[in-house]
Amino acid sequence: MRTGYSQTNLLIRLETVLGKDELLLYEFLGEEFISDTFVFNLKLRSSNMSIETEKLLGTDASITIFDDGQTKKNFMELFHNKSNGFRY
Repeated sequence: MRTGYSQTNLLIRLETVLGKDELLLYEFLGEEFISDTFVFNLKLRSSNMSIETEKLLGTDASITIFDDGQTKKNFMELFHNKSNGFRY
């Protein structure tokens, strides 16, 4: 990652098996239905071009939303799909 960049003071933070600040969350969309499954779609960024997204499948990920420095909501789930997104 860029030197000095950190998720520490952001309101939404992502943690994965890759380590802190390796992937940065920049878009988070969710859908929930009665008597049906829910879906969260994440758009992530990294300056590490050598990340193999296939190795994230089936691993733990945590998204934490903060409000005034206090944890408001914590989402825990597995990576189970991937998109062939763009690499910059």
